[in-house]
Amino acid sequence: MAVGASQDTSIFNVGQGDVSNGAGEYILSGGEGSDETAIRGLIHFDLNTSSIPFGATILDVTLRLNAAYSVGGAANISLHRVSNAWGEGASDALDDELDGAVAAAQDATWIYRFYNGSQWNSPGGDFSAGESASASVVAAGLYQWNDLGMISDVQSWLDDASQNFGWMLLSESVPGSVKAFHSHDSSNAALRPSLEITYEEPILPALVAGRAWDDSDGNGLRVPLVVHDLQLQFYQQKDFFNVYRGQEYWYRSAVNNEWYFLTPDGTLTHWDRTPGQLSGTAVSTISRRFWELQNKHLLLKDAVQPEAYLNGVTVELLDSQGVVQRSTVTGDFDVNNDGLINPETESGWYRFEQVPAGDYQVRQILPTTRTASSGDHSGLATTVHQLDSQLNLRFYKSLFEDFGGEGERWFLGDNGWYYILPTGEVYRWKAQPITPSQPLTGTLVVELNHSYFRDPSLIYLASNPVVAAVDGTTIDTIDLPSFEAIEISGRIWHDQNGDGLPGRQDYPTVHALATAPAGGPAKAVFWYQSAGVGNGAVYYYADQFGNIFEWAASSGSKFVTQVWGGFELTSQSILETAFIVEPYLNGWAVELVDAAGRVVGTATSTDLDKNADQVIQASSERGWYVFNNVLPGEYTVRQAVHVDWVRTTTHDPMQQLTDLQFTYGFKRVPKDWYDFGFRQERWFQSRDNYWFYITPDGSIFEWDRRSGGAKGLVNGTLVAQTSSSCYLNMELLFAPAAKVLKAPAGAILNTVSFGNLRLIDSLFGEIESQLHS
Repeated sequence: MAVGASQDTSIFNVGQGDVSNGAGEYILSGGEGSDETAIRGLIHFDLNTSSIPFGATILDVTLRLNAAYSVGGAANISLHRVSNAWGEGASDALDDELDGAVAAAQDATWIYRFYNGSQWNSPGGDFSAGESASASVVAAGLYQWNDLGMISDVQSWLDDASQNFGWMLLSESVPGSVKAFHSHDSSNAALRPSLEITYEEPILPALVAGRAWDDSDGNGLRVPLVVHDLQLQFYQQKDFFNVYRGQEYWYRSAVNNEWYFLTPDGTLTHWDRTPGQLSGTAVSTISRRFWELQNKHLLLKDAVQPEAYLNGVTVELLDSQGVVQRSTVTGDFDVNNDGLINPETESGWYRFEQVPAGDYQVRQILPTTRTASSGDHSGLATTVHQLDSQLNLRFYKSLFEDFGGEGERWFLGDNGWYYILPTGEVYRWKAQPITPSQPLTGTLVVELNHSYFRDPSLIYLASNPVVAAVDGTTIDTIDLPSFEAIEISGRIWHDQNGDGLPGRQDYPTVHALATAPAGGPAKAVFWYQSAGVGNGAVYYYADQFGNIFEWAASSGSKFVTQVWGGFELTSQSILETAFIVEPYLNGWAVELVDAAGRVVGTATSTDLDKNADQVIQASSERGWYVFNNVLPGEYTVRQAVHVDWVRTTTHDPMQQLTDLQFTYGFKRVPKDWYDFGFRQERWFQSRDNYWFYITPDGSIFEWDRRSGGAKGLVNGTLVAQTSSSCYLNMELLFAPAAKVLKAPAGAILNTVSFGNLRLIDSLFGEIESQLHS
């Protein structure tokens, strides 16, 4: 690279140090050191105006000067590094310029660095004693200076421009010798000074970057807008897998009617219609997880939802010891420097520049309202990558879902088969036959979460979350998806009066009244009064149907509750059921069930300090079950009832059937096999093709295959007690009308609580007999 001089001049050891040649045609050097005729040249090259990048390594430097004329014989002209700034003014000497001109403002002279203000530390200029290079000049012509000292000078100027003050040209060893070189003010541009620099491009520290985005469906996969806009679809519902032997899937665009194919590396290509060839123009490189069997449909137009990039997310860079080295916040980054921000390509960026070589990980610090999507840089990423690396896990032909009857999914490793349960536990199969008497068994390998069951490719396609930063590399593909956290919660209580409604937790002591208070309503059958005197007492009454009201002469009646049926309504029986504390219960198990009927989470009711005061209020903070960080989807919850208890919660009459549909996926069969087992029962199947039957009273059983038909009276395991309406109209089982819990991103659902009645005394003997009749 050639760099022209930015300033040059000559300084003369004459008079009062007020002679210069800032705008002259020539740079002069020569004379005797002690003679007033001594002349020195100054020259400077501004490397900031060159295109040499910061951090470059200087390999070679050559200064080229054209001598205009020579006075005297041959003389060496040496370059010395100047150590202070100097100026170039408008002084312009006449003729051969050997006498110089009166200095102008800002000119460098023998005494002044900037005439007539700042002076040199030493008259004649401040420069290093050692020469950087030297060349012998005899007559007019082109001369070159090239030496290691010049390389060192230029390298230091490039590294620190504030120390670049150029060179001094000295030639004072030959009396009477003066050499004149064309300056940067020469009228002939071809003869002006030139500094030829050879350099090596810098190897800059690594750049680590990526983007944060709103993963609204929680699957950790984002379809780029360019792919979304194609509106892809399977032609005639077929994916034409591996037609051209590249393990590719084929799509057709509803926008342009063109064909596109997706290869296992995640490249979506616009096919160029070359027969038999997987050729064309790459449209986008997406996650290779899109190619997996269970995800290929995610590119279809009906499944694709554009997901926004997120600004304002805190991202940390951790070293190999887990120590935070950098922290930043995602924001807009004008990639193309057009002054505009395109949200699809320029929002949600984080960047760590000048990263020293080493191993790093990145993590996002999210508010409590968001959850990191499972993937290569989530909390379990290291565990999953190590698991995959050690076992060499892979998809093999099929996920073989529910092969062992646990709703599990399978993948193969070097040491055998592995399966993952809906709740996220990974087991190594013991390779034992699976029979009704010998269920699926395995050795627990690791506990993950439901998202790894939902998409097992997160396991067998796991990437190393460790980023190896090497000087000169740019790593800008570390994306960090997250979704708005979903919470599903409810409470378990002891429904002592069996009415299916949470009772008051703080009833005062209540006693029966022998006579009604004055003015009481005629429908009142039994009267009660709370403890208290005068206005502190509260009246209650029960009507003939067991409805309980609070009453006051001034305000009238207010409904409180209804006692549960199944016993004779007397003043005492009502007192023992309606006016009792119904505590919330800890230690009860609740299951979260997905739309396929799989248990994807379990929770236990417990104390929950909702107001964070470190004091548990039994009425509001006991008996809570909570499912946190639930993936977006559709769910229901179910509670396991303890021995000698029954669930009393009054739901929508269809809710129980919805729960059953979630759990079992009941479906009709061509023939209901009426009375096959001699109990007037009707038959149907679950989604897993297990057989169930329902008896005339609405009892549903899972069939014991050792009974029924030629084996006599049918037997089974009771799974639910519904109404006789379900026996008469089994469509109520197959398509219940009640809605499930739809949990979109960010939802907080506190909608399902469970009341439980304990069968402990003669008062409820009739209830128990009815439930088991």
